[in-house]
Amino acid sequence: MSARKGKAARRLSDEDRDLWRLMTQSVTPLAAKPAFSDKLSALPGPPEPDPKPLLPGQEAKPAKQRGFARPQAQLPPLFAPPPAPTPYLKHGEAQGIDRRKLKRMQRGKLEIQARLDLHGFTQSQAQAAVIEFLERCQAQDKRNVIIVTGKGNSKEGGGVLRSRLPEWLNLPPNRQRVLSYDYSQPKDGGTGALYVVLRKARSPQSPAPRPFGRFK
Repeated sequence: MSARKGKAARRLSDEDRDLWRLMTQSVTPLAAKPAFSDKLSALPGPPEPDPKPLLPGQEAKPAKQRGFARPQAQLPPLFAPPPAPTPYLKHGEAQGIDRRKLKRMQRGKLEIQARLDLHGFTQSQAQAAVIEFLERCQAQDKRNVIIVTGKGNSKEGGGVLRSRLPEWLNLPPNRQRVLSYDYSQPKDGGTGALYVVLRKARSPQSPAPRPFGRFK
């Protein structure tokens, strides 16, 4: 009997339930507290170590910066621009010599220091001989030379060599050595030969002899 009366006493009436519902509607829940207070972020960090005393005559080193520092010096470009092409040199033109010397060359007034005769050469042999000749002359500091091709017709090969020689003089490594060229005077072969003025060598040295080349 007493147990049943206890359970009946704990039961709420409809009137009590309405009163409880009315009270809970007017209550505002409290906000949850953060796990760590925001004040922790404002706490000072560990103190910087005191600088070491400097010895007499010793300069203080700048403080090291943390993180990535942008370089102050300008870096070179990844790809350097190609050098300017050497201009094509024609008969009577000059590069690196004055007009007075050019006129003396054209009139045959310069002392001929070396001579190459291409008579009887094929085109490939003649081109190789011109390269060897100019290389040797520049190494020996011979700057005023003459190259003879002859005035022969195309059947003999002289006409072909005469027309091809200016092209060979404008090809490397010859072009880097030649300052000027022009047809010689009649006493030296006329249009069948070219006066050639060479650039002075920076470090003259005699190349090893080669098996062909008819020059003096």
